[in-house]
Amino acid sequence: MSIRSFLMNSMAFRNMMLISGYENNYSRKKGAFTPYFNYVIGPYQQDSFLLTFPKEPYAQQYYNAIFTKLFAYNASDAIHYISMHYDLYPDQHAFLNFLRLELRHRINWLGRDAKTANMIKWLSIMNLSLEWVDKKLDDASDTSKQLMYNQFVRNDLTVMVKNELQGSGPIDDLHLDKLVIRVSDKVQPIVEKIMDKVESRLACQQQTGSIALANTHSKDKLIGLFHALKELQKDAKTKNSSKHQQGEPLFSKMDNIDIAHLLLNFAPFNQSKLDAAEQQYYRVRGKIDRDDPVYMQLTKSLQKYFFG
Repeated sequence: MSIRSFLMNSMAFRNMMLISGYENNYSRKKGAFTPYFNYVIGPYQQDSFLLTFPKEPYAQQYYNAIFTKLFAYNASDAIHYISMHYDLYPDQHAFLNFLRLELRHRINWLGRDAKTANMIKWLSIMNLSLEWVDKKLDDASDTSKQLMYNQFVRNDLTVMVKNELQGSGPIDDLHLDKLVIRVSDKVQPIVEKIMDKVESRLACQQQTGSIALANTHSKDKLIGLFHALKELQKDAKTKNSSKHQQGEPLFSKMDNIDIAHLLLNFAPFNQSKLDAAEQQYYRVRGKIDRDDPVYMQLTKSLQKYFFG
């Protein structure tokens, strides 16, 4: 038995290794992962969007390589990179779900500590990639709804036409199908107009506020304020004044989607959908410089106000 196996069979050592981050639940067996992003074994290919490894990778190596390669591109090429792998993977919906979850996790994990220029760039690339993923998911959802709707209309029309043709003598299925298609093509635009009106009314009923900023150019600063409140915690100094530890937070729970809900109470965000407001938050959060004296002063003032 290897030393690793021996330690992992002990609950005490296993928990210590998992909590410390030394160990994870990924298999140490090479190739034991779902290859959402295509890869090849061989020398590094700088001009290729494919992942390359000198030998078969472990799961953690593979997942990390996806994002280290992503971060090496500018914004445009980063989207080309994920788009190519999206086109290559057979189950595109599964690909989008995987990438969406990974991006959200890494954005949340990196967001609070993004201070260097490189980290801020990585955060921006991930936010742009997440926007691309969300748009693809929305487009796929709309396409799926349209296909279901078309099938629903044709099924109903088939029944209607059969009922109307009862007593008119025999009619074969081929002629019946052609008749249904002709009627469907005429009816569909009318129904689509009705559906568009319904969707517009539902959008108007979305709960939003009407708070108007005196200066619309301050909207990004408003988002920055909400972000500062989300991250705000009591300044807990250790005995060594040069080091700080995490103190009591202002909110025990506040998610990104909560900020999006807040933004919908302000113009011009109240004209947006919830996911669009959330993307606005991601955009601004990616540009925040926590070492900016103005932002640091804002944080200190909020700490003094809420924690005394």
